[in-house]
Order: sequence, then structure tokens, then C-alpha cells
Amino acid sequence: MSEVTLLLNTLRAYLKSNGLKILNLAKATGQSHINIALRGLFWYYSSTAEYPKLMDVIEKILHNADMKIELEKYGIVIVKINDEYYLRMEVSTLEKLVKEAIGEK
Repeated sequence: MSEVTLLLNTLRAYLKSNGLKILNLAKATGQSHINIALRGLFWYYSSTAEYPKLMDVIEKILHNADMKIELEKYGIVIVKINDEYYLRMEVSTLEKLVKEAIGEK
């Protein structure tokens, strides 16, 4: 499984539990983009032998231009703010991912 797929699966698992709340708040406040702190995804990550921690996956993606481009095709970029990593995306991207996570078309 690719590193980007591992990250997206973790994000979808997180959004299955928290996505509607985040989406509704983002829409209610008129935000165009949102940042999701990676520390919020740690509990949703299923470790692998190669990547025991989610941050191992993030570091691999950050140091590989092709992986960053692949993630950007999903409308997601990894940003670092005050020494903490976030997934940044448009609210429309969040809405699509939330629908995927909860099983809506």
C-alpha cells in the first residue's frame, strides 16, 4: 500500500468519526480552507511493519516530490505551522472526503 493511500485511509477513518462536525463548523463560519492537525489522526492510523507511526508516513511523503504531487491531486497539502503538521484542504475537498468516509455518494 502506498504512503499516500495509508494517509488517506487514516484521514477517512478520522473523518468517519469527526467529519460532519468539522464540515458543519467550517461551512457555518464561512471558511474556504481548513487545516486538520495530524496529531488528531494518530489514533486512527493502522501501523504497518514499514511505518509503525503515522509520522513515519508523513516524513516519507514530505521528502518525496512525486508523493506530494499525488497527495495534491486529492486537493490536500501537508503544511507545518508552529512546529506542528496539518493537512490543508478546501472545504469542498473536505466535503467530498466526508461523504466517502460515511458512505454517501
